[in-house]
Formats: sequence, C-alpha cells, structure tokens
Amino acid sequence: MRQLAVILLLLATDLCPARAASAPAARETRATFTSAIHSTDQIANCSIGASPWSPRANLLALATSQGLALLDMDTLPPRQRLLCTSAKLVQYKVAWSADGRSLACLMHFVAFPVRPGAPDDSLFFIDVASGARHFVHAGWVWPFFWASDGGLYGWTSPRDEDAPIRLLAPAAHAPASHLREQTLITHAVRPLLRFTPGDPPTVQAVEGFDMLFQRSGFPDGKRYLVSRMASDPKERNLVLDSTGKILKHLDGKFPDPRGGRSLEYFSACSVTSDGLYVGGFCEVDSPDGDNIARAPVFLVAVEGDARIPLLGAPDATKIEFASFGGWVALQSLNDGLCVGRWRVTR
Repeated sequence: MRQLAVILLLLATDLCPARAASAPAARETRATFTSAIHSTDQIANCSIGASPWSPRANLLALATSQGLALLDMDTLPPRQRLLCTSAKLVQYKVAWSADGRSLACLMHFVAFPVRPGAPDDSLFFIDVASGARHFVHAGWVWPFFWASDGGLYGWTSPRDEDAPIRLLAPAAHAPASHLREQTLITHAVRPLLRFTPGDPPTVQAVEGFDMLFQRSGFPDGKRYLVSRMASDPKERNLVLDSTGKILKHLDGKFPDPRGGRSLEYFSACSVTSDGLYVGGFCEVDSPDGDNIARAPVFLVAVEGDARIPLLGAPDATKIEFASFGGWVALQSLNDGLCVGRWRVTR
C-alpha cells in the first residue's frame, strides 16, 4: 500500500497545475531603434513608390541647405557627398535605378508667381559613381519611375488619356529576364494602373480604387504598399498584389506608448528590408486640431496582427527603411533627420 501511495503522489505532482505554470512564458516581441546620427537635413522627396535609399548600398538621398546629397552609412563616421548645388526655391524629387548606379532627379522650381524667363523644371539622371549629371527632359514630368526593364518612364502631361513615355532607354546591363514584367503604378487622375514597359509602354486601369498614394514595394517585387485618403481610419493602408487584389489591411488599434486610449490614425510609410513589417506612425493631433502633437512610430506585421511600438525612436512623420544593413531614416517631428538601426527581438 505504501508503494501505491507513493506512485499516486508522483502522478498527482506531475499533473499539478502549479507545475505547468512554472514553464517559461512566451517572450514578448519588441522593436528597438538605436540612433546613429542627427542632422538638420531632410530626407529627399521621392517619386511614386521610390525609396531615398539606394537598393545596392547604404546610401541615403538627402535635401540639404546646399543641394542634393548622399549620406554614406557604410563609412565610419558616415560621410556626406554633395551631388547637386542649387539656389533657393528649388526642390528635388528622386528615384534610384534598380542597379543603384543612377539616380533620376527632377529639379522643380517653386518660385511663385512664375516670372517671365523663369527656368523650367528639368529631369536628369546622375551617375552615382562619378557624379556626372545627364539631361533627360525639360518641363513638366510627373510621375516618373524606373521600370523592370531598366528604362526610365514618366508622364509629360497631366491628362489621364496620355500614356507615359520612355524617357531613357534601358542600359545595356539591364536584366533581360525582367524586360516585360508588369508593375503597379499610382497616378493622380487614374488611381491605379498596371504598367508594362516597352517602346511604347502599355497601361491598363485597375478599377475599384479612389485616390491612392504608392509608398513602397516589398522585396519580392510582387506586393505594394499603398495608402489612400479616407476618413475611415480602418480603410487607409493596404498591401496589394500585382493584380490590384487587397492582401492586407494594416489599420486597427495601436497601443499608445504613453498610455491612455488606443491610437487609430495610422499612416504607413515603408517596408522593412526583410518584408516582414511595415513601418509608419500614428498621428496624434494638438487640441486645436491644426497641428500634429505626437507621431509615435510603429511596426505592423504583414502576417498576423502584431502592432509593435519602435522603442527609442523619436516621433516621426516619415520613416524610410534601407534595403539591407538594418538602417532606417526618420524625419523627426521636432528634431530633423535621425538615422539609426532597427531591430526586432522575440
């Protein structure tokens, strides 16, 4: 009997809930940001779906007080190289070629009212290695973009019936396997277009969307991050596939890092280099509603519903992830440019 009692006691101990509760708890997923540099420069404005980061090196395009520059995060300390000097009242919009060798750049003159003899806008591309600048087009061109064939395309008329033209032929080293690959393009008049490169290129409208803004592409080249102007905070940020099918709604309730009510007004900005997360910010308006009081940064999981605060990041209204290297550039709400590394731990 004593042996039986011992056996029963051991079985009861193994089945005891207290024993099960002592198992290690699942670790919380955390996202952290470690700052590397601060400056008063601005992240360069980009054409549709483009990134200010080079796809082949940790080079960040910047708008500085002297003009357009590149910040090299692969050097210690980071080195800045001026590409173009400009007078006041000039804005630059840029787009990197897929091979990282060229930077398309629109020089936009913003003087108002326009005076007789004022210079036209001009589009050119810059050889990144040498800094040589080559003229491409004079006058209005928007949007412009590098296509899968390695050519530069754009609209030279704002009318929706005018198709884009090829502004620059593909380079000799363009990958032949992607010469006719389709892609999605957002446009002000026709919200979403399926674009096929060529001379001439072809476009086909994708129906069912209102005003869209193309933010970033995924590393697989087959998914797109877009946002739209919608009063409903649950319908603003989408992931689309190459057919225009909605794969993911990124909206929802976000935990306020400072406590209080959950945040809802999320603005997606960029896709992480591994394609697992979308980075953006939640807008918190001032009491009068005229200004943004806070803009906490979050990562949203593409698979699942995780919404993770980026701890250590400043409030920022522009978030741009590099293609590799773990770098991210933040346009801080109050302190200018902040570049650092991001990390997710579990």
